[in-house]
Amino acid sequence: MSTMVYAGLVLLLNTTTSFMTDHIGRRRAYMFSLGGCALVLWTLGVYFMIDEFQPQINLASFQWVPLAGLVCYTIFSAFGVAIIPTLMLGELFSASVKSKGLMILILVLGFGTSFMYQLFYFLNNRFGMFCPFILFAACSTVSSILTKWIVPETKGMTLEEIQQSLTKKKKKSSVARSGYVI
Repeated sequence: MSTMVYAGLVLLLNTTTSFMTDHIGRRRAYMFSLGGCALVLWTLGVYFMIDEFQPQINLASFQWVPLAGLVCYTIFSAFGVAIIPTLMLGELFSASVKSKGLMILILVLGFGTSFMYQLFYFLNNRFGMFCPFILFAACSTVSSILTKWIVPETKGMTLEEIQQSLTKKKKKSSVARSGYVI
């Protein structure tokens, strides 16, 4: 029963999110999502670290934290991390290469997910339950910060406009690196 409720929550959130990203912008939604996920993961990492290394601290009144963390993580990820990459795939690639791009995205996501499961299992067994949460929290934090400079804003733009803005961005960065001022 709880699995069905969770799946229903994910479906509802992903459906709602696809409409909301048009209003707030893809990059902002992605940054907010990563930041929220990082906050939840940091909280869970600290919770599991206290649970493992500070047994004298009674966490009985805080046993709700992992479940609340799962729900909050699901909510934050639905607002960007879970949906923006596939949304942007449709916006960044032309129709002639979209199927190839989707195939590569699915392969990378599949291998990446498999690797993350193995990494989580290894870190959990080797160092403790807190370690994978701290590592993934750090990755989410860094990704949230880098999103501002790497992920283009595609809200309301055509493919040609997106490609032009990416070309301008590339030219600016190459001019800045060369040291010449125009």
